[in-house]
Amino acid sequence: MENPYHSHADVMKSYIGLLCQGKSDFDHIEPFRNDDVFPICLQLQKVPSSPTLRQRLDRAATEAAGWNEILLEESADLIRRVQAPLTGVQAGSVVCVPLDIDVSPFDNSGTRKEGVCRTYKGFDGYAPIFAYLGQEGYGVNVELREGSTHVQNGTAAFLTRSIAYARRVTDLPILVRMDAGNDSLDNLRVCHREQVDYIIKANLRKEPKELWLRIAESSGICCQQREGKKEYVGFIEFTEKGFDRPLRQVFHVIERTIDRDGQMLLVPEIEVNVYWTSLAADRGGSSSYTGITPPANSFTAKSRRISIWSGCRPGSLQRIISYCMQACLPTICCASSVRKACAKTTHRFAATCSAAESEPLFKTSSTWLSG
Repeated sequence: MENPYHSHADVMKSYIGLLCQGKSDFDHIEPFRNDDVFPICLQLQKVPSSPTLRQRLDRAATEAAGWNEILLEESADLIRRVQAPLTGVQAGSVVCVPLDIDVSPFDNSGTRKEGVCRTYKGFDGYAPIFAYLGQEGYGVNVELREGSTHVQNGTAAFLTRSIAYARRVTDLPILVRMDAGNDSLDNLRVCHREQVDYIIKANLRKEPKELWLRIAESSGICCQQREGKKEYVGFIEFTEKGFDRPLRQVFHVIERTIDRDGQMLLVPEIEVNVYWTSLAADRGGSSSYTGITPPANSFTAKSRRISIWSGCRPGSLQRIISYCMQACLPTICCASSVRKACAKTTHRFAATCSAAESEPLFKTSSTWLSG
């Protein structure tokens, strides 16, 4: 619109003034048109009418108007300009700023608003996706989506934009954290292309937990916390087409044959948690995962299990297991005596890494899978 009677700035500031007072309806602007204080406080030339406010913001909602990009860019620049505190997490010797991305369904049951659909939470509403930066949780990106939209639909593009906005806020390394709903190679490609670290929960889908238990028994470190409960931590990596370096997964597998009350189980209870990550171990075995809590709940290639065995290097895998053990076992092991035993085992295990380079660590895929 050329030479509008009400400028875009007046329209935007007027609506912000309403929101600050807990008012969201466009009709709520009418009482303020005759208010002398409202335009002075917000430095308005003219207070727009309700129809003008509605029509202008409807136009602003279109992608062609570009208002959304302007608001997000200015919001990111404002955080940097005011030097807002931004707390990162320790990843080895490097401090990374977490960028948490997730869908948060809104409950709009009983309404007939446009875009309200059944969400995966079991109620009618919207399914917006948010990107929060730092432990303070500054919102750097948001996208309103219909309730029936799949969590991964358009997420790769959203992730790319979110990383760009995050870099407007800070020059520190970015650590992307996503849950199992966003377990997709598309997201991994974005992280590799943008050269950011990531922790993404793996979605095991229909993969049998017994398979991961065998992987853990073959290539992980075991700690028996109590009788009938074994915990394994470890690391695997494998090559994938389209990636410039091997992909890495960290696993934490728990096998229970006796419950906490001492009751023996007929069928072992297996708990598996797997994460995609780009964080690597230092040569000396120190962990890059210290102090990092991945998001709670993500792509699994059908042929991945076969490529694991041909893609891993025994020596490097042992070093990875060594530092994973140092990272996870202090939390897993409760008793001080068990902690001392685990620390001693870790030290002895790390000492054998250089000698183990020439030794095969596990069976071939065909033999292993058939067993």
